[in-house]
Amino acid sequence: MEAEAVHVLIVEEDAAERDRVRRSLGEMGDGLTVSEASTLSEATAVLEHAHIDVVLLAMNIGGEPGLALCTDRERSRNPSVAFIVLAEENDAQRAREALHQGAHDYLVKGEAPPRAVRRAVRYARERGRAEHLQQRLLEAERHQSLGRVVLAVAHEINNPSSWALNNLELIGEVAADALALVEAGAPESVALSALRELQPLVSDGIAGMHRIRRVVHAIQEVAPSGDQPRSRVALGELLSAAEATLAPRARAQSACWTFEVSAAGAVVGDRAALLRALYHLITNALQAVEGRSGPRDVSVVAWSEGEEAHIEVSDSGAGIHAEHAARLFQPFFTTSPSDERLGLGLWSVSEIARAHGGRVVHSPRPGGGSRFTLSLPLADPEAPPAGGEPPPPPTSRRILLIDDEPLALRLMARILGRGWPVVTARSGAEAIQILEVDADFGLILTDLLMPTIDGLALYQWITSSRPVLSERVCALTGGKVGLERVQRLRAAGVTTLLKPATSEELRALAFTHCGPPSTLAPHGR
Repeated sequence: MEAEAVHVLIVEEDAAERDRVRRSLGEMGDGLTVSEASTLSEATAVLEHAHIDVVLLAMNIGGEPGLALCTDRERSRNPSVAFIVLAEENDAQRAREALHQGAHDYLVKGEAPPRAVRRAVRYARERGRAEHLQQRLLEAERHQSLGRVVLAVAHEINNPSSWALNNLELIGEVAADALALVEAGAPESVALSALRELQPLVSDGIAGMHRIRRVVHAIQEVAPSGDQPRSRVALGELLSAAEATLAPRARAQSACWTFEVSAAGAVVGDRAALLRALYHLITNALQAVEGRSGPRDVSVVAWSEGEEAHIEVSDSGAGIHAEHAARLFQPFFTTSPSDERLGLGLWSVSEIARAHGGRVVHSPRPGGGSRFTLSLPLADPEAPPAGGEPPPPPTSRRILLIDDEPLALRLMARILGRGWPVVTARSGAEAIQILEVDADFGLILTDLLMPTIDGLALYQWITSSRPVLSERVCALTGGKVGLERVQRLRAAGVTTLLKPATSEELRALAFTHCGPPSTLAPHGR
């Protein structure tokens, strides 16, 4: 049988030790390829240009730790690469510690016979491949989850978007009819009667758009977002976001579900990760009752007790067999016959809980079914608002709006122009031209994502060229898109609004920065 190809890189300053390791590997067969490096820079060059299966590296190379090679960057180049540490006899303890820093195994120089060296290489290679496969399966699970969410969102948005569009069309027709009546000289009462038809149409259209907005915001909350700065997260708000996201699925399954929050308090953590954990728990419960002929009950309850907050998700499904309970939170364990379920959801929940100093446990539900309880440390109580002098009155009533989307810019100008003087700019560059000659603005509201000079670049220009205006800048964001820029603005104290912002949110922002609205305000440009 043809030998399986394996490429080994030996990283060791001592030429004699490199030769000894090479000879130990010699009996692995014709599929073996061995490369050597005596410095970390040489090793890095090999890793950049060749696919390496296993790296055998000394604990110290040129005064630097050998594990400097074991970085995320090198793993991204060679996702399945495995690392084995070559330790001196008196470095065995440090070598064992290296296992917690990314190494797969270690060998003590001079003590490991050739057979042990070959066995360690084969074992490390298989572990590296298995870890790479796990990562690929995790990515596949994320993509499958995203696909299911996209389909649900498309369905949930389609109905209210139809309401909004149909109502807008009817509003246009009614307005045209009323105008025709006025132009034809009809009595004022007849024209007013026609115009009164507009109010319910407008209300229904607004309701449809608000429903779309709620769905979009809820989906943005559960979208993967990478490492996030931790903040105070109210559990009641967390449950509301999860409920809005998963309500369509519960309705489709005719599931009877309840949400109950009883003084649940708040935790400090990664909001997006906590939402994903809650999403997985509720999705698991909905899967448990799917297709059952009996009750399809799903319950989500949150409360606080002592120094912990608890979220309990229970279902009336078939429950978990005792022999499976111990493996529930292991990755890739699933009792589902479906190939689409890889058994990563509960494992992900346990990892998120652990990262937040909490835990998740399973117990049988009284009357049948399952119950999962996520417990997290409560956040310290919020300090009461500090006293002191009231905020100074607004310095200007004028508003500068910046957005590269003409329709969005025109709409915001119409909303805010009813109470404050508004000046508009269709790019960051145009905003800078305005501010260079006219800095009399109480509020500068900019879109974040724009070509050439975006919202972050505009804010940076303002802080350096017009620093007095920096506290008057606010930004409109699309959620996870442009996340790094959003984080940088928030870290600088800039208020951000999630698109699409409502007229109430826009007016509240203008009120804060520019004072109360006037009855009629002149428009700028």
